[in-house]
Amino acid sequence: MSWITILTNDLTITGLKISVYRSSNSAYREFCSNCGSHLTFRHADSPDLVDIAISTLDNPELFAPDNQIWGDDKLAYLNEMNGLPIVPGNKV
Repeated sequence: MSWITILTNDLTITGLKISVYRSSNSAYREFCSNCGSHLTFRHADSPDLVDIAISTLDNPELFAPDNQIWGDDKLAYLNEMNGLPIVPGNKV
């Protein structure tokens, strides 16, 4: 899953009712109350930052990745993803 991290004060969510799930003692996640889409992740150790799920943005292409985290846990086959055929849409 792709995320962007921004300052909490720079985030404004409009037009949605948000549900909050406390996923651990130090973190919580926010979801759209209507469809259940995972919107954000917040951690108590970094209260000034919020991670936003790229897939929920209107223009995700504006946010190119600049790093990958949890690289030691990456599934080995992900290294070969760029060589796989690309299917337009969801026609498998």
